[in-house]
Amino acid sequence: MKTASGLAALSAILVACGVAPATPQLSPTSTPPLYVATATVPPAPALPTPEPSPTSAPTAVVCNEANGRLIQTSYPGAVLAKEIPLEVYLPPCYDDGGEEYPSVILLHGKPLSQADWDDLGADELVDERIRQGTWAPFILVIPIQPEPLFSDTDGGPGSYEAEVIQGLLPFVETTFRTRRSSAERAIAGISRGGVWALEIAFLNPEIFGQVAALSPALALNYARPAYNPLEIARLGAEEIPPRIYLGAGETDWARAKTVELAEALEAHGEGAVFEPVVGGHESVTWQALMPGMFEYLAAGWPSSP
Repeated sequence: MKTASGLAALSAILVACGVAPATPQLSPTSTPPLYVATATVPPAPALPTPEPSPTSAPTAVVCNEANGRLIQTSYPGAVLAKEIPLEVYLPPCYDDGGEEYPSVILLHGKPLSQADWDDLGADELVDERIRQGTWAPFILVIPIQPEPLFSDTDGGPGSYEAEVIQGLLPFVETTFRTRRSSAERAIAGISRGGVWALEIAFLNPEIFGQVAALSPALALNYARPAYNPLEIARLGAEEIPPRIYLGAGETDWARAKTVELAEALEAHGEGAVFEPVVGGHESVTWQALMPGMFEYLAAGWPSSP
């Protein structure tokens, strides 16, 4: 298990500055939720996974826009037959050319919503680092995770995993200029969303080459073994994403299981970075972890400087 000590120091400074409003901690519920698939849909054809683009550096096109933009839209559900709200961050000068970009799907926690990533300052942070030239531009995809799929399914057909693979991802990749290689797709989540990010990526490494989980709620995850990220890691899956970022607060109730996951991955020779920061299961912790998380993901793009 590797510890990103430098990233943790930077994260602790951000927390000490009080850059995020204090929010109530999300505590474990006394009644365990039942994460059992509730619907069945036929599997969709596998998404095409072309070879990575031959580019080795960000585009040299001059961009005069200081900021990207966050747009509100929706996509037609695949498992749920309804429109599902979605926010998308597009980097500066997205409209100026035909360049394709890496993408990160961001999954919120429970009972939060997709607006939480905006409240944490995710798009502002990415804007700043792109403007500074620290990170190559990329797209953020921030969906609402609809019920009952979010809380009451655990993976496989009819689950939120199926909604992402069959509904969200095809819409995003036919509507926005995202790159199609697994190395340039990432998925990340907070708390319950962190469990989903891990489950989806662990079972679909040909689609997602990177995954990040902030305070993943593994202690409250009652998934069947085939869909439980801890069990997948313990058994040593034949293939999982090659790049994994994990983070939690020092007083976070999700920390123990997050560390357990990192150790299980290390035991099977899988690379995973674990970053601890000051804080509990709360917004200030996730805001402190965001710079390290995005730094790690951005460093994994084949086109990174």
